[in-house]
Amino acid sequence: MHKQLKKLKVLNKKTNYADLSADLEELESRIALALEKERFIIQHVIGDESFQGNMNQKIEVLDKKFGKFLDGQKNRSLKVAEIESQVTGAPVAVQIAQARKTRVQGMVRKMEATLRKLSQRKGANKVKIKLLKNKITQIKERIHDL
Repeated sequence: MHKQLKKLKVLNKKTNYADLSADLEELESRIALALEKERFIIQHVIGDESFQGNMNQKIEVLDKKFGKFLDGQKNRSLKVAEIESQVTGAPVAVQIAQARKTRVQGMVRKMEATLRKLSQRKGANKVKIKLLKNKITQIKERIHDL
């Protein structure tokens, strides 16, 4: 680009046109503005990429911590069930099954609340509502069988 500007300047000196020098100055100013905007955009993109990288790292760390928490929670619930079985004399499997049943019932209540919210919407997808109803009834039947 700079070579082209030099060629235009040489041309301007040879022909001595006053109009060409004004056009040349305008062209130089437009190129300078374009280069400045390009630098700004590049800096902005680099900033966004580094921000996204940092956020991905934080998400991975939180995911690992959450996984450890869930594992610890399972271990704690098993320990509690084992201690309760020693105190009450009831088998551990029965207590674990009861805890699982109450947890699933809580999930069913949440699904039913979601179903109510979906049913109240005007533009709700009827197929999704029907699938959710079927899934809730299947889960309720499995809970009842336990």
